[in-house]
Amino acid sequence: MSITFAFQFNWSGDGVTWIDESVNIWGCDLRVGMPAPLASVAAIGTAALTLDNNTARYSPDNAASPLFGNLLPRRPMRITAIDGVTTWPIFSGYVDAIMPESGSFGGRLVKIACVDAIALLAFGRISLPLQIGQTADQLISQIVAQTYTPTATNYHVGSSPFDIAADAWTADHTAALSAIRECAESEFGRFFVQIDGTPTFLDRRYFFAPFTPALAINATSPATLTIGRDVASVFNVIKTVAHPRATLATIGVLAAARAPVLIPPVGPSGAGIRIVTLHFRDSAGGAIGGTNLQPLTAVTDYAINDRKDGGGSSYTTSPSFSIAVIDTRGSEITVQLSNNTPATLYATTLQVRGQAITTYDPLTQTQTDAASVTAYQKRT
Repeated sequence: MSITFAFQFNWSGDGVTWIDESVNIWGCDLRVGMPAPLASVAAIGTAALTLDNNTARYSPDNAASPLFGNLLPRRPMRITAIDGVTTWPIFSGYVDAIMPESGSFGGRLVKIACVDAIALLAFGRISLPLQIGQTADQLISQIVAQTYTPTATNYHVGSSPFDIAADAWTADHTAALSAIRECAESEFGRFFVQIDGTPTFLDRRYFFAPFTPALAINATSPATLTIGRDVASVFNVIKTVAHPRATLATIGVLAAARAPVLIPPVGPSGAGIRIVTLHFRDSAGGAIGGTNLQPLTAVTDYAINDRKDGGGSSYTTSPSFSIAVIDTRGSEITVQLSNNTPATLYATTLQVRGQAITTYDPLTQTQTDAASVTAYQKRT
C-alpha cells in the first residue's frame, strides 16, 4: 500500500477553500517537537517547502498568476498523508515567507517557509486582568484566545491553582509564549501544538499515570525500537523556586505619568483623543501588580491645563474634557483623555491608586538523592 502526501494551502484565507500544491513539490524539510526532554514548551514547528515555480505561479508580484493577491504570509496550510483508505495529519500551520528564485536561467524554484501556531504565540504580546486562584489550563486558555482562535483545544486541568498570576505581564513586553512557559513550568506540565494544529496542555499528573501500550513489537515486526541510557537524564539535586506575592493593605499610587501628556484639540473628526497606558511600578521603578483600583478623582488623580507647566487655565473639571478607563489589567491600566476644546491641553498630573501586589525575594527548596550524587556527581 503506497502512501502519498497532500500539501494544501488556504490561499484565500477564508478557512474553507484548500488548494493542493503537491504536484509542484520538490522537497519538504519538516521539524516539530520539544527542544529538550524536560522542556515545558515546544519549539516552533517548521515546514520548509521547495516547489517548482517554472510558470511563476508562486511569484507574489506576477499579476498573471492565478494566486496573485493571495500569496501572503499567515495563510493557513497543512500537510496530510493518505494510504488510499485513511488520511491523517502531518503538519498544520501558516505561511511565514515566500521566496522565489530570481533570474530566467536559474532553477526556477520557490521556497515557502511555514510555521506552526507556536510562532504566533512567540510573536504575540499579551496582558490579562489580575488572576486569582486560577490553574495553569485556565490561564493558558486565556493567553491562547487573546493571541489567535484555534479550531479546537486540548487543555488538561492543572493540578493546583496559583494564588496570583498576570501581575507582571504587560502588553508591551510579555510574549504569549513566555506567559505560557511560566504557567507550564509552575505546573511542571507541557505545552505544545499537535500536528493537526490543536494547542495542548498536559498537567504534571499526566506524566505519572501508567501508559496504555499502543504498539506491540516482536521479532517479526518490520520495526525496531532502541532504548538507551545516558547520564543526561540523571537529576539528583532538585531545586524548587517559589516567588511569593503579597497584597499591601494600604492604598497608594500604583502608576503615574512622569511628564505632561499632550491632548490634541478638537478636529474635523471630533474630539482630540489621547490613549495612555500606565504601568504599575514600585518606588524603585520595578514592575508590580495592582488590585482594588480606585476611581479616578479630579485634582487628586488628574489635572488638566492649557499649559504644560500648569500655569495656564485649568480644564480639570471643564465639561469640555473627559477621562475614562478603557482597560484594566493585572499590571497596567489604559485611560482615554478626550479634549473638546480648540486648544491643546496637557495632563500635568495623571496617576492611578490602588493596592500594590509585591513580589518578595525568591525562596528555594532543595531535595537531594545522596546515593545518586555518589554515583553520578551532583546533577541539578
